[in-house]
Amino acid sequence: MYAVTGRRYDGRPARLPDHARYLVQGATYPGLIPSVGSTVEGVLYSGLGNRAFRLLDRFEGEHYRRSSVAVDVGNGVVIEADTFIFKDDYQHLLTDELWDSGTFESAHLTAFLDEYSGFTWIDS
Repeated sequence: MYAVTGRRYDGRPARLPDHARYLVQGATYPGLIPSVGSTVEGVLYSGLGNRAFRLLDRFEGEHYRRSSVAVDVGNGVVIEADTFIFKDDYQHLLTDELWDSGTFESAHLTAFLDEYSGFTWIDS
């Protein structure tokens, strides 16, 4: 989040039901799509403003659309949040391999951050 927005935000664990993350062909990052019966574990960040969302929209690019979803933050509490869903027109670019955040962090995160170090969070 910091690499894209230039700010640190409070985050807490959250679960997104009826969605799954699949590896994008030729990449180390995922595409999130609706998938009945699947659940995605992630982080829900709070306090983002319009500037942060503009930067995130630009970073995610044309393959993703920002959508409102219902996330479970624990203890039966479900709240609305925004996430980036892989657009239907590009789903042919997804593999059938589920994306794993642990593998990404241990094997690909450093290279990913290096690859995108040219992304500027200066709002333009």
